[in-house]
Amino acid sequence: GVHFMAETAKIVNPKKKVLLPDLKAGCSLADSCLPNDFRLFKSKYPNAIVVTYINCSAEIKTLSDIVCTSSNAKRVIESIPNDKEIIFAPDKNLGKYLIKETGRKMILWDGSCVVHEAFSFDKILKLSKENPDAKFIAHPESDSTVLDFASFIGSTTGLLKFVQKDPSKKYIVATEVGILYEMKKKCPDKIFIPAPVQDDTCACSECAYMKMNTLEKLYNCLLYELPEVNLSEEIIARGRKPIDRMLELGWSMISDVLVIGSGISGLSAAYYLSQKHSVDIFEKEDHFGGHSNTINISYDKENQKQVAVDIGFIVFNEKTYPNLIKFFEENKIQVE
Repeated sequence: GVHFMAETAKIVNPKKKVLLPDLKAGCSLADSCLPNDFRLFKSKYPNAIVVTYINCSAEIKTLSDIVCTSSNAKRVIESIPNDKEIIFAPDKNLGKYLIKETGRKMILWDGSCVVHEAFSFDKILKLSKENPDAKFIAHPESDSTVLDFASFIGSTTGLLKFVQKDPSKKYIVATEVGILYEMKKKCPDKIFIPAPVQDDTCACSECAYMKMNTLEKLYNCLLYELPEVNLSEEIIARGRKPIDRMLELGWSMISDVLVIGSGISGLSAAYYLSQKHSVDIFEKEDHFGGHSNTINISYDKENQKQVAVDIGFIVFNEKTYPNLIKFFEENKIQVE
């Protein structure tokens, strides 16, 4: 992961040690919204509700009213009363997409992700003509001209789910190129082509920051439990509020079946249902250390096995975690 992810993990788990293999693994989008500049920008609209994309620093979160992810951003915007002004930061491209999707006027911070800004619409158009059987899919952090051409727009999880369920056999994918590896794992019989970028001389569709976390750094990080990410109590307390407001809205239901509870009955029901359906297990806050959580179990038809995947903020306590792992092991469910 990168720095804003580690900070977010620390905010929701303040009593736990959070490590990041390389503290310099930042985020171009988070870096495009500096706290002092944003504080001044916010002061110009004193009555506005501030919605920030989770890809921002901990200090920016403290200046926010509610946080969103690319999966739940639309629902977060729609939860705000129509008579309220909205500031959306830091991603202007995601903001423009949400304006189109929700019909809400918003005041946008001028920030963006260098990876998603790098895609070339003209080259995508040319590549699509050369591959008429390929569907073009994109992440909403991409430029609006790119999104207007897409057959499907979704979060990283949304894109991954789409290619698994969609009958097409070939896709041109406009997002960080690392997801193509996971797509190929999930759908080995399908073809995935990275969307072309403006500059042919660079690997611009790769996030250079994420690539900073090498296996050697990860090994040393686990061995020495360093470097550790720490935040002040004030930042944690203030940054937690907008995240909690997001969590109170619930989660994006992307599965076929929802099972309430992770006791013996809930887990057993989820296991048998997951042989034919994608299943979410929902636990209330008293079991998972203060948060509502989901665990997704789906059936991998290609390899004929069930796969458990974490969705959203998963916070296991010492009692629940071993029970879940034991259940997965006994039923031969692969955990990813």
